[in-house]
Amino acid sequence: MDTLAKPTANSNQQLIVDSPPHPTPHLVDEDPLGTHSFRNSLASLSKNIRHSADAFYLTERALATPLLGEPRKARRKTNPAIDHVQNAKVLFAQRAEHLRKLFQNCYNHAVDYVLLHQSPPCPERDELLNDCLRSAKNRQQDFSKFLEEYKDILAQFELQKPILLQPISQADPSPKGTAPERKEATEEIVGKLFSSLNLIPVNCADIVKFWARQVQLLSKESEVGELRDVLLNGTDLDLMVVETCSSSLSPITQEIHNQAVQYAKAIDLSVVAAQRGFTVADDAISLLDMMKVMQTTIEERREYLEGTMELARKGRTNAFEARNKFVDVRNVIEGLARQLLEDDRNKVVSVSKPLKELTSELLAGIQHLEELRDSLTQFVQWWNLIDMETKTQIDRQQKMAEHLSKMHMQAIYSRWVNHRGRYSSYVLEISLIQDYHPELFAKSRKIIGKPNAIPIAVSYSPLISDPPPFTSKDAKGVPIDNPLRPPLSVNPPASGRPGRRESDVIISEEFNSTSSYLSAKLKHVQVLEPGHRAFLMLHFQCHPGIGHRCRSINIKWKFRSDSKASDSPRVIDVAPKQSVGAHTEEAYTRNLALSAPAQVNVGGATFGPELSGHWERSKIVSRAMIITGSVRGIWSDSAEWTLVENSGAKAGVPSHFCVGVIVSYDGPFKMELILDAKHVASAKWWKSHIQAKNEVPLDIDMRAADFEPYADSANWKQWFYSINGEIDGTTNVHSQRAFTA
Repeated sequence: MDTLAKPTANSNQQLIVDSPPHPTPHLVDEDPLGTHSFRNSLASLSKNIRHSADAFYLTERALATPLLGEPRKARRKTNPAIDHVQNAKVLFAQRAEHLRKLFQNCYNHAVDYVLLHQSPPCPERDELLNDCLRSAKNRQQDFSKFLEEYKDILAQFELQKPILLQPISQADPSPKGTAPERKEATEEIVGKLFSSLNLIPVNCADIVKFWARQVQLLSKESEVGELRDVLLNGTDLDLMVVETCSSSLSPITQEIHNQAVQYAKAIDLSVVAAQRGFTVADDAISLLDMMKVMQTTIEERREYLEGTMELARKGRTNAFEARNKFVDVRNVIEGLARQLLEDDRNKVVSVSKPLKELTSELLAGIQHLEELRDSLTQFVQWWNLIDMETKTQIDRQQKMAEHLSKMHMQAIYSRWVNHRGRYSSYVLEISLIQDYHPELFAKSRKIIGKPNAIPIAVSYSPLISDPPPFTSKDAKGVPIDNPLRPPLSVNPPASGRPGRRESDVIISEEFNSTSSYLSAKLKHVQVLEPGHRAFLMLHFQCHPGIGHRCRSINIKWKFRSDSKASDSPRVIDVAPKQSVGAHTEEAYTRNLALSAPAQVNVGGATFGPELSGHWERSKIVSRAMIITGSVRGIWSDSAEWTLVENSGAKAGVPSHFCVGVIVSYDGPFKMELILDAKHVASAKWWKSHIQAKNEVPLDIDMRAADFEPYADSANWKQWFYSINGEIDGTTNVHSQRAFTA
């Protein structure tokens, strides 16, 4: 802001900077880690700067306006208040320009932050994380310093307020009373000037709080990165132990080898615990999000709070189990190291190596075990911290249950968001270790079995609304774009087995938290025009857990070329385009009849009132559910369907249904399927998403023989448009061809 723009012709009406019905937005009263309140603060700051600039112009004009009969030039010479206002206006313009440069630095930080969360776990990402942390600290210091300097300048200008009004106060009133009127108008304008100037520090204080939370969030990510380095060092030592002890026949060394495998298993289980902890935290945040948009009573808020407390107990149990696994391994390793050293001192054995060389190898092995124990100790300390923080949340929520308010709920929300960020960062960092040492973890999974698939955690980003999730398999790939949604669970491609055809199942996920099941499989692969077009159909199963239902499902089916030599497949048409469910009719009839105790029988006659009633209700739902499908993408390389239940029936979407596409292809290609089901329960406060994603290759010419044809290939243009989802009772509303046909 180099110069102060003059206000418009309606400035006198527009220069009202009184406080709005609600105070200027504070980040602490809204989402503490999101951008919604941050944008509100920026918008409020911009408005107040603009109002202050207008107020400076009006104040200078009011002070320079001569009284009745007074020359204008004489007025400027005899009124020193005009010089004070002009000097203050110059300082204000300089502060506004400085503020613009600070926000330019904020933009640079935001760009780095986006790159950070789009990078897989690697050393370069650690350097970028450290740069972002330093940048956030600098932004916090810059805005804090700006706020202090602005307050000092404003305090000095406040002392000059009596001087601004002194010439008007000392003026002699004219017979027409012009001076008193001018005095009242000037006082009002000067008052508005200081009112708008005093609102700017409030907005800046909100921004300082935002950067303080940003520093806290990045510090926790850096803390988990350091933990990753400690664990990576321990894993290197663990591999040395495995290599040293695997060929030995000593029972002690064999037990050390077994504990090394148990160490890898403990890492796997800790990742599972962190993934479950993320799910618990995400469910708790979903509950608290509902409270923000709903008008709730104290009793309802207490009910919600009890629901989050139950989730917190589950998270603490998972953290406690993960910690105990590492404690057990550490204790066994300590005992084995001592026993190995004692056996060396007490036993005499014949060896083929010189005693000096054997002793040095033994001491080196014991040192490795001790270093591994130290790494485990630091790892246990991290899980102890998670356990204590979760317990603290439970205790805090129990105390807050007696004095519930939006401020208390906001504090709980902030704690859950931080907790979720720690879990997601843990999964991302530890996944890197699993990629560095696949042989060790493969050995532990071969002996003990692979952990159950749990949705992979997504790191929450306070500066972007599109946080990309990663898994250990995505570490060398491209981030997944999924806007502000809970984590996706990624299924590995089906591996072909000798003597068997490839699996038709693309997605098969069971979610332990609700016992819900979601799956998708290929039902038909039929060549329509060899080498040109084919018909593909997917069959879906959506089996919600007891007391739950799927309110809606969004399906994205994307296609891309398997090689650079061939073009990507193109979606010619989709089915169904729009189908509605069967007619549903529900009727309720209830009779109510009773006699009041006041009735008495005297001489065969009945006296007293008699009450009876009849209650009847009928409910007709014309559409039980709706399926809508369309061709997507600039190059028509994807299809999308949305299934939505009827809000009146509340029966959920069908548990079994199908969708189909006609694709044009040149050769083998890859299919990516993304499912997003909105999950609700009978409890009003429960709501979440069930999501899954997978990508599989498909060679239509090779796989078509494995499937039964849907209908006659020659007449596909007749039967394809009649596909309604394979649901009894559904009707196609729009069966016309797609625009891409």
